[in-house]
Amino acid sequence: MRSGEKPERICLGKIVAAHGIRGWLKVIPFTKMERFQELEKILLQDQVRNIEEVKIKGNLVLLKLEGIATRNQSEELVGASIYIPFQERPPLPDGSYYVDDLKGLKVLTVSGELIGELIDVWPLPANDVFLVQNADGKRIMIPALKEVVKEIDQEKGIIKVEEWGIVL
Repeated sequence: MRSGEKPERICLGKIVAAHGIRGWLKVIPFTKMERFQELEKILLQDQVRNIEEVKIKGNLVLLKLEGIATRNQSEELVGASIYIPFQERPPLPDGSYYVDDLKGLKVLTVSGELIGELIDVWPLPANDVFLVQNADGKRIMIPALKEVVKEIDQEKGIIKVEEWGIVL
């Protein structure tokens, strides 16, 4: 996939084990666990599967899918990833963005100086950090704080930041 292209599907989690004898699956979520409760179907091994029931247990999601009724059937799915089509991502509140939508945007200072291209966003305990790569290949970290990030314009493909917020 080239920079700027959108994926066809989004990975929500990975099946790590069978649970019980009636076909339940243990899933490590890559999204908010509650997201699974909002879904009616998922993509699994390139097939659409209807969700019968979802339970949250600790840091795992327990998932019961239509057509998976035995432990043997669920054990065959261990290691498989769970997806949804890209266009089914839930809308985000104003001021929130999906990381994939930000990757590839040009990062500029508020005065218009090009810093580089956003290549990743690191979720850290205190705040997210934008990882920006400049033309020389040097990586620069910028805290994703309202005081530092002054504008995100996806239409123009730019992010404007305060110069003092740049960590070299």
